[in-house]
Amino acid sequence: MSVYRKKHTKDGEMVRSITKKVLLVDDEPDFRKLVKEIILDHFEAIIFESGDGVDAVSKLRHDDFSVVITDLTMPRLSGIELLKSIQTNQNMYHIKMQSPQPKLIIMSASIDAHVVENINAKNKAKIRAFNKPFEINELVKELGPHLPAKK
Repeated sequence: MSVYRKKHTKDGEMVRSITKKVLLVDDEPDFRKLVKEIILDHFEAIIFESGDGVDAVSKLRHDDFSVVITDLTMPRLSGIELLKSIQTNQNMYHIKMQSPQPKLIIMSASIDAHVVENINAKNKAKIRAFNKPFEINELVKELGPHLPAKK
């Protein structure tokens, strides 16, 4: 989903800029803060945060997001249950899963390298998985097709 914002150019001319929305779901506030800072350092985006899958489902029902980044191990509703819910309710959540580029990103310390490789190979880039800790440049590269770069 895109949000249009009015912005003034150097000449004082009013233009509309497009800002994409990202939903960041993790029960660790410090990790959400870190990922949010990385995204905002590199991209024009509005970041929405959720501390668990239940809150994320609520946000997904009421808004459109270009990217959803989720942890796997969370209270109330796990990341796996959240991803299953998104995949089975594509129309309700407004996530267009037909895109050749991933819009769902898993970032978790609770999965091993083999599971990450399996997720990435099986889903043909519709779902991308990263281990925590992760390489910043890999996340930035993965988000590049979905979010406008900071100018």
